[in-house]
Amino acid sequence: MPQPEIPEEAYELLGEAANRCDQVTRYNLLERVLAGVVDDDLRESSEGKQGWIYIYRQKHGKSNEFKIGKYVGPNPRDRIRQWEKKCGHEIELVRTWEVAFARTTEQLIETELKGMDDVWLGSRECRGPDGSSGCGAHHQEWYKASEQELCQIISYWVDYTNRMVDELLLTRECTRMVDDG
Repeated sequence: MPQPEIPEEAYELLGEAANRCDQVTRYNLLERVLAGVVDDDLRESSEGKQGWIYIYRQKHGKSNEFKIGKYVGPNPRDRIRQWEKKCGHEIELVRTWEVAFARTTEQLIETELKGMDDVWLGSRECRGPDGSSGCGAHHQEWYKASEQELCQIISYWVDYTNRMVDELLLTRECTRMVDDG
């Protein structure tokens, strides 16, 4: 099904990401941005819960294959320990980003990366370092690219959603001031 024609000005909402993407990915990103913040993000933010985006690789795996994910809690290293225990292999945590809306941010990152040729590796069956079955699950969000390229894209979307938070808080404060009158 063909996508509706969207004026070029609408893509300004995506900033520099619009220049990195093909037309289909730009459309998908714009659709995701216009959908707004994921409800769970709003609930967790109002409860004071901290969100994180992380990137890791297996210590004994390929150096250019990375898992990107989200975690809501005080310390993203807790999530890494969960993966190590569950899957039975050592993990190298490459970097973490603190973000108010972890789910929304992760979805934007995934949308852009899945639109890039030969970057998204899709679902992978978990294997231990010795080739054993690991946890047996099929893990998502594995990508093959340079660490620098992935970190640049992640940083962009973390900054983007953090600006969304600032704008949302400013809008709420202005509304409250008008209501208080």
